[in-house]
Amino acid sequence: MLTKLTSAVRPPAGARTAKRLSCSCHSPPGKVCFTGGADWSVRSRNPLILWSEVMKKAIVSTLGALASAAILGTGALAAPAAAAPPAPVSHTVQAGGEGPQVNINIDFNDAVRQLSSVMVAAADREALVKNAMYHAFYNIGQSRLNVMVFNLRQEHAPRFQNVKFYSSFTINGVTYGVWIFENGSFDNNGDGGWINWGFMGNYNRNDKHVDFYVP
Repeated sequence: MLTKLTSAVRPPAGARTAKRLSCSCHSPPGKVCFTGGADWSVRSRNPLILWSEVMKKAIVSTLGALASAAILGTGALAAPAAAAPPAPVSHTVQAGGEGPQVNINIDFNDAVRQLSSVMVAAADREALVKNAMYHAFYNIGQSRLNVMVFNLRQEHAPRFQNVKFYSSFTINGVTYGVWIFENGSFDNNGDGGWINWGFMGNYNRNDKHVDFYVP
């Protein structure tokens, strides 16, 4: 049964004022009923119940707001953005200031077999150097690498970079070195001529000094 409200329990700010009316929620009719909503119903006569209801609504409202912010990605609970993938690492090297690294895999044993075959078949030392040079450049290096064939009895100073292949071959008592590489330089400090050296690729020659660049 409803009792008269006292000053200890007041309707919230903005609540409509009480008025007497007849309604189906009270029997007998004529009891006080607040038409401002269910919050201020018959339970409003108990301050503890009223405070519990108000706090419950505040908590529910706060949790709802935080959950919405997390879903939308705009609140403190939003999931952190995925880290951007690392930039790919470049495997490019510069040769003579330009040109990318040449990616060619050379089977060492197969290259030795091929060069031995063409060098042994040569009629003389000049043909030997030329055969080895052409075969190394076109067949093994696929026209994409530099080649040097040199008589190792001669004084020399190789400064090659990114060497893909090197081996020495002794034919008729003369030992030749064969390099297949990307770039660098070479100094022949001995005799010249086809019987002693031969080279192919992308180069600039100044007498017996040669600078090589990526072909």
